[in-house]
Amino acid sequence: MIEIKNQFARNILFWIVTLPVLFLLLAPVMLDSEDFKVPAEEIQTLKTLGRDTKAITEQANAIFRSAFVDTGAVAYSHSLLTTATPITQHGVKVAADVSNSYVLGFWHLVYRAVWRIAGLWPVLSVLLLCVVLPAIVDGLAIRGRKLDQFRQHNPVIFWASAHSAISVAGVFMILPLLPIPISVTVLYLAVAGVALSLWTTAANLQTGT
Repeated sequence: MIEIKNQFARNILFWIVTLPVLFLLLAPVMLDSEDFKVPAEEIQTLKTLGRDTKAITEQANAIFRSAFVDTGAVAYSHSLLTTATPITQHGVKVAADVSNSYVLGFWHLVYRAVWRIAGLWPVLSVLLLCVVLPAIVDGLAIRGRKLDQFRQHNPVIFWASAHSAISVAGVFMILPLLPIPISVTVLYLAVAGVALSLWTTAANLQTGT
C-alpha cells in the first residue's frame, strides 16, 4: 500500500478525491432517490442567472447518455445490484427493493451533478475569474510588501490558511453533489470561501523563510 507522508498531499487526497467519492457512494443509502432530482428552485435560479435551462438539460442528457448509458455503466449497475429472477420470498423482495432504490438514487445523483456542472460552470468560471483571481493577486502583492519591509510571515496563519484552502476546495468539489438546491447565495458563499482562503494563503506564502 502506498503511504503519503506529506500532510498537504494527504489533505488534498481526502478533500478532493476521497470525500466526493464517499459522498457519491453513501448519499443514495441515506436519502431517497427522489431527493436527487434537479429541484425546481434550482432551475429557477439558473433562469434568473440568464441561463437557458432547456439547452442545459439537452446538454446534460447528451453527456449522461454518452458517458454512462452508451458505455453500459447504467445497465451493468442494475445487473450487479438487482435480481432478474422472480421474487418469491419476502426477504428477497426487500433486498431487491433496496438495491433498486440505491441504483436509482445513485444515477439520479450522477445525472444531477452532470446537469449542475453543465448549467453552473459558465457562471462559476466568471465568478472565479472575477473574484478568486484578483484575491490571489492581491494576496501575492501583500506578501511582496511584507518582503520589502522585512516583515516576518506568520507560519501558523500560513499553515491554517493552506489547509483551509484545501478544505474549501474539497467542499467546492462536492458542490454539484449537494442534496440541497444551489441558490445564488450558495454560489456566492462558495466562491467567497475559496477567494478568502486563497487570499490568506497567498499573502503568507513561504512562511518562515
